[in-house]
Amino acid sequence: MVRIMLYLALAAGLALFVSSVKAGDSITSNLSSKSDSSNACITSIKKTAVCLWGKPMDHIMIMPDMFSWHYTKNINSQKNYNNNPMLGVAYKSFFVSAFLNSYRRESFAFGLQRYWIYKTLVNDLTWNIGYRLGLMTGYQGTGLLPSITKNQPFLLAPQIMSDLTWRHIGWEVALGGGVVISTSMYLSF
Repeated sequence: MVRIMLYLALAAGLALFVSSVKAGDSITSNLSSKSDSSNACITSIKKTAVCLWGKPMDHIMIMPDMFSWHYTKNINSQKNYNNNPMLGVAYKSFFVSAFLNSYRRESFAFGLQRYWIYKTLVNDLTWNIGYRLGLMTGYQGTGLLPSITKNQPFLLAPQIMSDLTWRHIGWEVALGGGVVISTSMYLSF
């Protein structure tokens, strides 16, 4: 059931993205200044780089918990847990979090968090798509990517995320590193 809900959330996000592009909105509609009449990301290398770099958030995000689902073999076995108690904070272009990973080890993550799309759907409901790129601890010797984590204390942590915020409450779904889908609720100030 949870898997179906995560797929539906990702499909809804993709549908919103496609509908906004078809409606003539650009990924950079909120990245370019109002005086710039061109919204295309691919008109120049500089604009493409600005599009890919994204935009920092304009609020503080506090994430009190996380649920994850690993879609690779052997990671969702009996010894792994999908409820990951977490406390995370994001502000401007950065995030930091402490959590219990799926191996029940204390983990820390920190890095860059930026957004490609900011879209107001109705009144106080906004939808964003962005990314996190950072480092995580707590996976050394777990068997996850053994050639990388065997001797390394840090693991590269790329994520693509989509979130919906209504006033000060939000819900995020993220695709991380090609092995996990995570979801969390958050408070936004």
